[in-house]
Amino acid sequence: MKSSFDIAVESPQRRTVLVVECFAAKDSTREAAAHLRHRLLTLEMDLPDEAFFMLADRPMFHLWRPKRGLDEPPEFSAPAIPVLR
Repeated sequence: MKSSFDIAVESPQRRTVLVVECFAAKDSTREAAAHLRHRLLTLEMDLPDEAFFMLADRPMFHLWRPKRGLDEPPEFSAPAIPVLR
């Protein structure tokens, strides 16, 4: 059974535009994020076609645009601390 996301943001038309999975990982590299995203979307979650996908970890945020391949690295990565202050 596939589970839901930690955070889902909807448009006024009730379409999911962003999903966020929060996690704590030992490895916050782009490669590790791509591997985790692949595993989550293959085995555990159904991502809406038009939704952005974000992995949020303590040190980093990783973001993919809609319709990116499962093995693609994040298109945007940034340290989380400055954003959360």
